[in-house]
Amino acid sequence: MPSINKCPKCGYSSDIAFEECPKCGLIIEKFIEIQKRQEKQKRIEKLEKKLDELEKIDTPFKLNNLGEKKKPSLNFINITLSAFFLILILIFIAISFMPRDHKETSRDHKETSAGGWATISKCEVYYREMQRANYAYLHGGGTKAEIEEARRRWQECILRYK
Repeated sequence: MPSINKCPKCGYSSDIAFEECPKCGLIIEKFIEIQKRQEKQKRIEKLEKKLDELEKIDTPFKLNNLGEKKKPSLNFINITLSAFFLILILIFIAISFMPRDHKETSRDHKETSAGGWATISKCEVYYREMQRANYAYLHGGGTKAEIEEARRRWQECILRYK
């Protein structure tokens, strides 16, 4: 049993610890027990208020009375799945309309004398490679095999696209 020197109700104090107040007759143990119950009740009420506030919030996942998450409605799931499949279909359509032969649409860029950029065909690129290989051979930096390989690529390109 708890004993104190000052009564929490009337304020009577004594040098000797007491379990029951000699002035007002308060039983200290019962008073402390009642205070604890009141504090516990206040905390419960406070938590219930917070729970009420949380229940007012509209979310796809709500809590039921047991504190477990409710499953989202079928409508929410249907909308999510529909959006997912719509995106997949749009990606499929975009891919199906992409050109299949990238060589036909391939373009390289060169800088013009005016400082701008012009588009040149793939065959012109192979022709320029052949010229570079020829220049390198004439100035001691290349081989005849490199010239022949560049010429072969250029001729194949002409046959394929012309």
